[in-house]
Amino acid sequence: MTKTSSELKIDRSFITDVPNQLDDVAIVNSILSLAKAMGLSVLAEGVENNTQWQYLNSLNCELFQGYYFSKPIPASKIEDLIEQQRHHQLIEKDDDDQ
Repeated sequence: MTKTSSELKIDRSFITDVPNQLDDVAIVNSILSLAKAMGLSVLAEGVENNTQWQYLNSLNCELFQGYYFSKPIPASKIEDLIEQQRHHQLIEKDDDDQ
């Protein structure tokens, strides 16, 4: 068996109701366990709120995509968004140091 990808995506349909929908929780937990056993990173698609993000983060999900982080933007604006986030992180770090 040849591994051609190093990333596994969790479809947003399984993310929408976590952590409240027990069937979705079971599926997400299984996907994360399988990915870990196979040495794959996991991208959770459709993360729209802090509750979903905290739940997935607590399970060591590594990558996230969704409106919670940003609405879709043109590729030409990606560098500006990254720079704004870096600047924001630096400000937060400076505030923590004081």
